[in-house]
Amino acid sequence: MRLRNRILLGSGLLILLPLLLLSLGIRAEMQRRLGEQYNERIVTLMTIIQEDLDARAQAVRQRLTNLHRSIDRDNAFRHAIADDDTDRRVILDYAAAYMGLMGLDMLQIQDHDDRIISSGHYRNEFDRVDAGLPALLAASPGGTALVLARRPQAGAFVALAAADSIRLGGRLLHIVGGISVDTAFLRWLTRDRALAVSLVHEHGVISSDESVQHLLQQLDTTDGDRPLRAIVRAGNFVQARDLPFIAGPAPAVDGAPTPGPAAGQPSEPAAWQSRSTTARLLVSHPAAPLRALLNDLNLWLALVFVSTLAGTFVFAFWSSRRISRPLDELARQTAALDLDRLDTTFPTERTDEIGVLSRFLAAMTRRLRASVSRLRDAERRATIGEVARQVNHDLRNGLTPIRNVLRHLSQLAADHPEELAPVFRQRQRTLTTGLAYLEELATNYARLSPPRQRSRCDLNAVVREVVSGLFTGDESATVTLELVAEPPPVLADPIGLRRITDNLVRNAIESLEGRPGTITVRTTVVPAGAGAQRQFVLTVADTGVGIPPEDQERIFNDFYTTKQGGNGLGLSNVRRLVSDCEGTIELTSELGGGTVFTVNFPSEEDPA
Repeated sequence: MRLRNRILLGSGLLILLPLLLLSLGIRAEMQRRLGEQYNERIVTLMTIIQEDLDARAQAVRQRLTNLHRSIDRDNAFRHAIADDDTDRRVILDYAAAYMGLMGLDMLQIQDHDDRIISSGHYRNEFDRVDAGLPALLAASPGGTALVLARRPQAGAFVALAAADSIRLGGRLLHIVGGISVDTAFLRWLTRDRALAVSLVHEHGVISSDESVQHLLQQLDTTDGDRPLRAIVRAGNFVQARDLPFIAGPAPAVDGAPTPGPAAGQPSEPAAWQSRSTTARLLVSHPAAPLRALLNDLNLWLALVFVSTLAGTFVFAFWSSRRISRPLDELARQTAALDLDRLDTTFPTERTDEIGVLSRFLAAMTRRLRASVSRLRDAERRATIGEVARQVNHDLRNGLTPIRNVLRHLSQLAADHPEELAPVFRQRQRTLTTGLAYLEELATNYARLSPPRQRSRCDLNAVVREVVSGLFTGDESATVTLELVAEPPPVLADPIGLRRITDNLVRNAIESLEGRPGTITVRTTVVPAGAGAQRQFVLTVADTGVGIPPEDQERIFNDFYTTKQGGNGLGLSNVRRLVSDCEGTIELTSELGGGTVFTVNFPSEEDPA
């Protein structure tokens, strides 16, 4: 794929995908949060409405209690109840007289046979039996319930009613009173004109909102869940709560005339039997504002997305053309470059990055032309320099034991001359071994590329010689030798084995940086496993400063060093010499916790 196409595709994906995900996330989160807020608002209002209903019910019960006290003090009413020959209008008009005074919309007094003896909301109900109404009210939660009552000409109405009882002259009377639950009452309950409160019962619907009222009037209200589903389908958030409801035979509701008795039937509705059921209170909030908000958000997100898409592709196409065209030309010119053909030029007058690159390529070509003639000489000098650094490093390693012995002998000659001879005989082997090492080293370098001459070597003996040459007893470091008994021979170049051990022990000493510490040199044997040869392991551990993790992978590279004045050849030589012995070397280190070098040599058993 060409760079231009990649820029176009990458720009589009880099900008549009996050924008699309952000847009979808914003819309989903707004819809979720606003939906939760609407539902919480409705739940809160339902709680407030229930509290208001409880408060109004308590007010109804208190008014009935006050009426109870008035009746108890009303001698005329008490006399009319006790004497059947008195004027019955005192009893008949009593409820009508006190209903308005008590702030009630429904008030009726019934005798112990549930026969209505006085009705304030419907005078013609006198002598009608309203069986079970006081008992049903008393059994309702809190002693109150919604009651379907009748009134002249206006039909039936719903009242929030309660009941009370009083005994006069040996007769038990029931008082039933309530307040009208109509559209005005429901509007008072809403608190918020955006919400609608509806009361659905088996005989009709009352709602604070005309549109909801019209919708529910088209439904069968005997199915309790159908109005709820209809309001939801109409795009509303809804909360529902069931309320106790007491009704008799189905009268007309909200202004419809009450059906009269059939021909030949008595005028009293003696068949009226109150029964308890439930009405459903629905609190709804239209989702139209939420949908309008989301539609506006969709429109703005779409405009942002389309404009970003267009702007991104226009800018990406323009910038990709400006970038790819000069790059194609530079690529064509650069492809013609060769060490034998360096006459290519990169003329440019641009001042941007392409111009900088063109001038850089031109300068690079000039430098290549100027350095081709010196390339081979530089390679030869580099090779000679590397060999010289190697020789210098190895000679220093060989001279150090000799220098330590001579320094020790010089100190003895000055301070304790009588100990010079025995110490000299003790350290003579170190001098002889060091000189032999230097002679062999000189012989090897004289041949420049000596063949590997491996033989069976005693690694324990090499360790002892190296430690004896590097430690004179005056150092602050403590050296510990843990050498395996009867070690197997190691097949290696003796000089190489000596150089490996010398470099590792010397590095351990230098890691202490002159501070007291411990250096442990250990040899162990790892038995042969399935298909694996027995290993002879050399371990050199110190308690020095350790090696940083970022340096551990490069510590075996040529010319890499962390020591001031170091040449970076010691450990790289160790790695090569271990490889010549067909062994492996591993490093573990922790800053401030010391370093451990582990060398694995294939052991060579002496023939039986």
